[in-house]
Formats: sequence, C-alpha cells, structure tokens
Amino acid sequence: MSEKRSLTTRETFALAVENHQKNNLQAAENFYKETLKANPNHVDAHNNLGIVFKELGEFQKAVDCYQKVIQIQPDRVEDAHINLGITLKELGEHQKAINCYEKAIQIDPNCIGAYNNLGVILGELGQDNEAKKYFEKSLNLDPNNKITCKGYGDILLKLNQHSKGLEYLRKGTGFIRFTQKDFRII
Repeated sequence: MSEKRSLTTRETFALAVENHQKNNLQAAENFYKETLKANPNHVDAHNNLGIVFKELGEFQKAVDCYQKVIQIQPDRVEDAHINLGITLKELGEHQKAINCYEKAIQIDPNCIGAYNNLGVILGELGQDNEAKKYFEKSLNLDPNNKITCKGYGDILLKLNQHSKGLEYLRKGTGFIRFTQKDFRII
C-alpha cells in the first residue's frame, strides 16, 4: 500500500498558476485557496486569486484579495495598487480607483500603468485636460508606449486637437481609416 504524499505550498501554487494559465478558473481558485491555507501571507496567491475573481466577475472578492496584498506588502505597486484601482473602477468607485493610481505613483514615480490608468479614468469622467497631463507624464517615461499613445491620441481628439491626436493614434495603433463622418481605429 503506497502512501499519498501531500503537495508542498510551492507545488500547490504552481498548480494554481498552471490552471489559471489554461483558464481553468475553478481549479485555479481552489489551488490558490489551498496555497493560502498553508501560507496566509502568500502575496502572489492573494494577487492571483484576485485576478481569478475579477475574471469571474466577482469584483468585491477581487478587491478583498488586492487589499490583503497591500496589507502584507504596502509598496507592491503593479500587483496590488494598480489591480485594486482597475477593479474599483469596474465597481464604479472612481475616486477610490484614482486614489489607488495616485498611491502607486507615490510609491513608484515611474509607474507608466498608473499614469495611463489615471488618464483613462479622468478622460471617462470628462476631465480631459487632467487626463492629458497624465498621458504626457507617461509619454515622458516612454514616448513609444502604444497604450499611452492611443490614450493620448483619444484625449487630444476630445480636446479638438485633431492633427496631433491622429498622429498619436497612428503611433499607438499603426493604422487609421477615415470614413465620411469620422474615423475609426482598425
């Protein structure tokens, strides 16, 4: 009779990631939870479980996971503050999302993702001039970032700066097709 060996925390986490990559979200969720039973402070398991919950549309559970990551590692920018901001935006909690992005920039003044996300959310809230400033800060860090170029181009168009806006949209997307009434990104 052979004895069944228990998986180590590392092996359990690896199975979670493997299932997550294969989009087996229920299995991934279970393995992340098993990892957290063995190590309640496993920040990658909390973060990745948050991603699973977000993918499942369980935004409040995702928020709880990201907040746990921040509680354990307050200076973890990309995996915690940015993901939390994105999820809060999904919940319609725009000011809280803005606060997350601002905190990310406080921790890492070179965080392009935070500048871009601030630009997007402020643009959606009609604060186009403020959004433009954040995209410009991102462009100062990486003038060829396609996401930044696209967002900046969109904001410039909203501000009726069509020529410059189209230039950045081309840079961000590579191609623009014009129609009689407007233009579309292809």
